[in-house]
Amino acid sequence: MIIVCLVEQVDEPFYLTLQKTLKLQHNWEVALKKFSPDLNHLMKEIKLRNPDIVMIDLAKGKVNDVSRIVKLINQTFNQKKIIIVTGDDSYESLGQLIGIGVKGYLWKQAPAEELIKEINLVDRGSPQIASGLLKQMIPEMLPEMVVNHRENKPLKHLGSTLKNSPTLNSVAEVNSPNRNFPVNPVIKFPDKSAKHGGIISPKASVGMNWRSVFTLLVFTVGITGVIYLVRDRMRQPLPQLNFSEQLKIITETKFTGKIQPANQYKMTATSGSVVEEIYVKVGDRVELGQPLLVLKNLEAEKSREQVEQQRKAIEQQQQIAKEQQEMARTQQEMSRRQQEMSLRQQQMNLEQEQITVEQKISELEAKIARFKEQTLSLNQELAAAEERAFIAEQRSQQVPLRQRQDSVARSQAIYDRALSQYNRFNELYKEGAISQDNLEQVFTDLQVAKADLETASQAIAANAESEQAQREKLQLEHQKIITEQEQTLREMNAELEETRLQSAQLTEKQAMIQEQLGNLPKILPLTWQIPEIEFPEIEIMETVKATTSGVVTEIPVTIGDQLFSGNPLIKLANLQQLTVEIAVNARLVNAFQPGQPALVKVGMGPGAKEFKGKVFTINPLPSENLNHAIAVEFENYQNSLLLGQVAIVQLVPETSANISMSQP
Repeated sequence: MIIVCLVEQVDEPFYLTLQKTLKLQHNWEVALKKFSPDLNHLMKEIKLRNPDIVMIDLAKGKVNDVSRIVKLINQTFNQKKIIIVTGDDSYESLGQLIGIGVKGYLWKQAPAEELIKEINLVDRGSPQIASGLLKQMIPEMLPEMVVNHRENKPLKHLGSTLKNSPTLNSVAEVNSPNRNFPVNPVIKFPDKSAKHGGIISPKASVGMNWRSVFTLLVFTVGITGVIYLVRDRMRQPLPQLNFSEQLKIITETKFTGKIQPANQYKMTATSGSVVEEIYVKVGDRVELGQPLLVLKNLEAEKSREQVEQQRKAIEQQQQIAKEQQEMARTQQEMSRRQQEMSLRQQQMNLEQEQITVEQKISELEAKIARFKEQTLSLNQELAAAEERAFIAEQRSQQVPLRQRQDSVARSQAIYDRALSQYNRFNELYKEGAISQDNLEQVFTDLQVAKADLETASQAIAANAESEQAQREKLQLEHQKIITEQEQTLREMNAELEETRLQSAQLTEKQAMIQEQLGNLPKILPLTWQIPEIEFPEIEIMETVKATTSGVVTEIPVTIGDQLFSGNPLIKLANLQQLTVEIAVNARLVNAFQPGQPALVKVGMGPGAKEFKGKVFTINPLPSENLNHAIAVEFENYQNSLLLGQVAIVQLVPETSANISMSQP
């Protein structure tokens, strides 16, 4: 069980103790809410928690506010049970509050067990009034009852509020010690201002109270006995009639009843809504699909508001996304410009380097060409000059000079002359023509000439070797020069190749930079398009159309009424099929069968209309007066407005043969 308490102070000890006790002992959820003049807030709280019981704290001077809240709760929530809790022993407001639908009127001073018991009884559907208040107001109520009874006057403090209050009657029956006594429905509790007033003294009041009670008791017992005897007499079975007797009675009897539509169509609200327009009125004829009224669907309105909020939220998100994309696009443009500027700068630097390298290549090529041309001619000229110088030197050395005694030819001639002289002297010596001294002198000359020849020969060989060495030296020096020139040429060629390679690398770098420039992301202009989001079309206004053709018999709503799911909107009736419900005594009902023909007469005099009908339904259960309800159906071809009119029905019983066949 869920209980919502509307109190003046949420921290009031009485309600805190009650909340704790109900939670521990019965596991009931009790919510304490501040009593607020903002009724919309209170209604939202009650709708949110959907409690079984609403308890309202009644403080002094708050009767009107509490009455207003009770009326609003009863209008908005039909099934809510309302309990008033008060700490004041005054009961002037009891009649006013019970008259507007309060199910319980409890006293804070009552024991906790009694309060819980009374709350439980209210939840089960039994209205309750605190026993302390009843004990207090009965002695004050009796003197006025006696005085007014003697003067045959109604009670002074009787109000029209309690006169027709079923809640008060139920409360009195539940709280009365003797529930068999009837309850006076016009009793209202007197004001405390008349507590000690009155026409008679207290002692006389007590004596007359007992006599009045005794008289009332005797009167009640007598009336009850008479009613019991009459009801018992009426419940005695009547003698059974035979077929002929039934036929005679039915033939002579004309049954009356009100004309009602055979088929009524009740249209209800499918959800919470408000009536905006009503196109028809009671009695209008409508066709199938004809608009009857217009409802504003509150749930659809809330859903539409939610959808609108979602749409706005999505638009806001899209705007934020658009701004973010624009910012990202700006950053991309700046990044692209920086990259492009960097690449352009690198390209310019490479082009400058390329120009420098190309110039260097041209200079190296020209230098190498000049070097080759100059070196080749110089080498040829140098070789020729050295060759000429060498030949001239050799020739100069081979010229015989008088001064040069070491000439080989001279030495050879001297040696040959010395040898010839020695051979001659040797012959002469052998012949003895000359002396040995002369021969030795000649032999010495021969040895000197031989030594000179050998020395000259060695000098010639040494000269040849020197010439060869000189020639080789010249060749080596020339080769060294050529080698050095070739090395210089190779170095220049290597430098040229390196410069060309550097030029090729610069060209490749320029191509790469150009490719990078071409591959830079293109920043397209931002063409923002909001994506189409399909939101469901929610129709707030709902046109209620007729589900069948007929006549409007009831419109229980007016423009501006707030409806809940299941509340009736309009009733339609088909005038072509009408029924008349008549009451047939139980002793005659067995003579009729569904489909039996009947004659229906509407009106009196010349303008009366007669219709052929038939028995449509027979209620098998009789009412308290032992009559069965039989519905006679007939067709209204002209769609005349006959609803509510009194019709006379004359039933034609089946033949005896048919009856005998239908009865065992």
